[in-house]
Amino acid sequence: MTLVKCGEKESFITLFTNLSADSFSTDDLKKIYRLRWQIEISFRDLKRELGLEHIHGRKKEVVIGEVYAKMTIYNMNSRIRNHVEKRKKTRLRLERAVKRKTERKIDFTFLMAATRSFFWNEGTYTGAGLIKLLERKTESVRPDRPRR
Repeated sequence: MTLVKCGEKESFITLFTNLSADSFSTDDLKKIYRLRWQIEISFRDLKRELGLEHIHGRKKEVVIGEVYAKMTIYNMNSRIRNHVEKRKKTRLRLERAVKRKTERKIDFTFLMAATRSFFWNEGTYTGAGLIKLLERKTESVRPDRPRR
């Protein structure tokens, strides 16, 4: 157990591990746990983004196929987002735009819906129209606030 101070409050942290006490100090273990926790948070966010909270298949092969399909769509949308944001930054640099108070990024949920419409609903968007729409549909990035 380790005594930890956070502001005025003191509390104890208990870590259970099979790592040897000779090899790792308490501070080392806290750093490892903190890094691992960030990985867990990233997995949770990725699961939510991919829609993997509810899997439709029951057989192992179907579940694996659904996960790969959703990862492929996610990666495709990430590439589209990166392309549009890079293009937008280049255009803003050329226009020498005024620096905004908050950074803006493409609304990823909207991106997923728009690309779904682009591929499945014929005539909803053209490729160029989709990119122009995505350039306008942005949300503020606020590093001090959690994502919803």
